Amino acid sequence: MSKKEREDALKYSYVMPIKHFLDNIEIKSNASKAVLISDSRKTEISLMQLKNCFLLFSVDGKPLSVDGPVHLLFHDGSNKSNPIKGIKKIDIQ
Repeated sequence: MSKKEREDALKYSYVMPIKHFLDNIEIKSNASKAVLISDSRKTEISLMQLKNCFLLFSVDGKPLSVDGPVHLLFHDGSNKSNPIKGIKKIDIQ
């Protein structure tokens, strides 16, 4: 994401690097992947990729009630128009 896109995301939405959450949990030393679990699907990404992602909690000051509770955005912005939605649990394996 460009600097302007990051600033806009923070100005109009509530986005937080997931790294802040990961720094406060105990991750097994042999963990290498994360499974993002929603009601309708499971998406697997590498643990390294997860560490560089952002969690989106709200847009335009409103919680993500339809596709929430959170969306996952990749650091490079490659899934900005199609984030991983409806994440309710992250299983680190």
